[in-house]
Amino acid sequence: MNDNGSRVRPTEIKWMDPDDENDLLEFYKRNLDEYDRFVCYWNWRKENLQFSVAEKGIMAVHATKKIVGCVGLVPVNIWLSDKAVNAFWQQDSLVSSYVRGQGIGKKLVEKAHDGCDMALAKGTSTTMYGLRKAIGYKDVPRSNYMIRVCRPKGIQGSIIKKILLNVLGLWSKLFISPKINKKITVQQFNEFDDSFDDLDAALIDANTLRPRKGKEYLNWRYTRCPGKQYTLFKAGLGNARGAIVVNCTGAESDEGWVVDMICNNKDRDCAYALIQAAISYFNDNQVSRVWCFATHPNARKWFYRFGFSPTNQSPRFTYHAVDRKWQEKLSSCCWDFWHGDGDIELYT
Repeated sequence: MNDNGSRVRPTEIKWMDPDDENDLLEFYKRNLDEYDRFVCYWNWRKENLQFSVAEKGIMAVHATKKIVGCVGLVPVNIWLSDKAVNAFWQQDSLVSSYVRGQGIGKKLVEKAHDGCDMALAKGTSTTMYGLRKAIGYKDVPRSNYMIRVCRPKGIQGSIIKKILLNVLGLWSKLFISPKINKKITVQQFNEFDDSFDDLDAALIDANTLRPRKGKEYLNWRYTRCPGKQYTLFKAGLGNARGAIVVNCTGAESDEGWVVDMICNNKDRDCAYALIQAAISYFNDNQVSRVWCFATHPNARKWFYRFGFSPTNQSPRFTYHAVDRKWQEKLSSCCWDFWHGDGDIELYT
């Protein structure tokens, strides 16, 4: 019911026009608990269009022109081999409380498929995960978190969970890490240089789906992100052979995240050197456990060699291949996504 006690029924599901932005942000402000964080990242993307793209939206609009629902879309630069995939990160739909139960969320999600090859969703709620699965979304392979327990302190939860984390902590201590190639120099750095454009181009693989991440994107994403403080390590003197992005999180900064690793998926020596640098950093900062989200099978093998274990936890990373020409390709290729490859900070 609306403020006058009458039933509100949306009459149109439409794309957001530039003139709709203020009204849409007002809708978010009324209905989204984390609005301040949301609008911060909305403006961050909008103000840096040379590195990013502005968020788009699908809106449910009542005949009175009042917005009663929406789903946000963030375009993403994804390639498979030398072919660009027209893809969007799709956020969870948000619907005013008095019009829920009318299928508006489903209509918003389905309308958001218009004009794209593929829709992606990560960090989705249980409700939205169920809705997306019901309309044909598929789970991205190997999209569960990995964990390395350094010191199982302050563990909350069941006795079984405490026992498991203690076992994983013992496992990481007893685990014999692989030999590191000492000829590979790894050092902390502050800014991605031109050589990361060359590295990004070299990472194009015939059977790997991945976001393109050149110099400008990486600097915008990891050195200019509001409210975030990432630490960067680079492999190689001069031109980059690879890089790894990490940060410490939690109320006491006692948990670590491997946010991203930019590295050839066949360059095991480089990956080992970068992972070892990340673990040393986390040990110096006395974190209790380190998390990693990586979907490429080679990357997961590398982290396993350093004592990381797969978990049953997932951000519910799903996709929907709208264009039929992509359906078979996406089901058979390797996905190369990391924790930082979400819909730009909303779920990290």
